[in-house]
Amino acid sequence: MQIQKGKRNPEYQILKYNEGNEQKIAGDDKCKADVLAEFFSSVFTLEPDGEVPVMDDVPTRFPCVDRLFNQEEIIKLLRALEPSKSPGPDELHPQTLKTPRGDLT
Repeated sequence: MQIQKGKRNPEYQILKYNEGNEQKIAGDDKCKADVLAEFFSSVFTLEPDGEVPVMDDVPTRFPCVDRLFNQEEIIKLLRALEPSKSPGPDELHPQTLKTPRGDLT
């Protein structure tokens, strides 16, 4: 399977696939869906129903250690928040966290 930009319309994607020794172009949406479904089904494995195999323990370089945070550390971090900044990846605005800091800890 090969995807390349079309020459007539750069936004249109051409999807090529092999059928036997012949290379074909998937023209309609159903053909494209079939080509992609066949490709992705060949990548993923189908596990048999039944019990899940148990894996052996693998030694790790950096074992997980429980980290306990105390209230003073959390309050110190909340005080350092800049309320004028935009929300982070958690989508919580810093002002939301900074204002009720006593209730959060």
